[in-house]
Amino acid sequence: MPKILKTYEFFKHFPIDVTFSLPEIADNPSHPQYVHLMEDLKSISKDELLNFNDKHKGRYNQTSPENEIRMDFLIETIQNKLAAERQFHYGHPSNDNYLFENGNLKHLDWEENSLVAARHFNFLGNGLVYEGLIYRMAPATAVSNSSYWITSAINNLMNEKGYHFKIRLDPCFKIPLEDYQEIGLKMVMYSKPLDWDRIQNLKSEETGQFKSEYVSSRTEFTDYTWRPEGDEVHFTCEELPIKDDLNIRGSRYFHAIFDKKSGSIKHCDGAVRIYNAEEFKYRIKYHVSKPEVRKIGKRAKIFQCDDEITQHDFVLLVNNFMVWNDDVIKYFSL
Repeated sequence: MPKILKTYEFFKHFPIDVTFSLPEIADNPSHPQYVHLMEDLKSISKDELLNFNDKHKGRYNQTSPENEIRMDFLIETIQNKLAAERQFHYGHPSNDNYLFENGNLKHLDWEENSLVAARHFNFLGNGLVYEGLIYRMAPATAVSNSSYWITSAINNLMNEKGYHFKIRLDPCFKIPLEDYQEIGLKMVMYSKPLDWDRIQNLKSEETGQFKSEYVSSRTEFTDYTWRPEGDEVHFTCEELPIKDDLNIRGSRYFHAIFDKKSGSIKHCDGAVRIYNAEEFKYRIKYHVSKPEVRKIGKRAKIFQCDDEITQHDFVLLVNNFMVWNDDVIKYFSL
């Protein structure tokens, strides 16, 4: 493919993920991007299609339309290119700060970890409105719309409970309000309380690990631990991607502090941990509970809350941050 895709900048700034928007444009010859999209699709070589087919064995067969495979190839290419661009910013926070502090957000109070108070923004779907521009929360996976559900959960908890959140903005997304199209995504997120009495009386560390049964999850495994420290119990959960995806995404990392005396959560945050190949090779040798891996990689926080929140609201945040991780959702539904 050409190094420069004619539609990349359009999809980069379009509020609807390329997975949904690209096929719609392909079916609409009157769309302003239609001609460019056809040129991008045509530029995909036969060898690239064969390699793509080999990579996704079982997805296609001899009767699969070639144009369908071309569209899937282009969708994945655009997603990965955009994810790699975000990954760079997550791993270089000074560059991330520069993007926002030199724009119309420069007078806001920015923390060293690139978080800003969510109260500065008006929520519109998964869009964050400020002074006529739309931003959105940084996604924790390679898929742009993976931040939709945690954005909705944070918005609801701010409105209903008055919690204060600090959030990271997507460094690759900023558009005028008039160009924004609000989207609505639906997913059943269910949960029941854990055995909080057991957690409250925990005397020694409790750990676990999940291995997804689905290849499509593109994860190595998910670790979790509850570690008692005095009057607190620290919860840590990390979902590790497969090695082949390290250039486009990090791990999803959730941390919280449970207060034994009050029975509530006194702090929680969701983050991305960026690993290079050597760090990842070392990381997967150990469980997340082991001290050997606590300082490996670069951590980029996506959100943080230091208010006292209920057990129910904690579970809501975990499940929405770890969207599409069925093992985590099932664990919190036991």
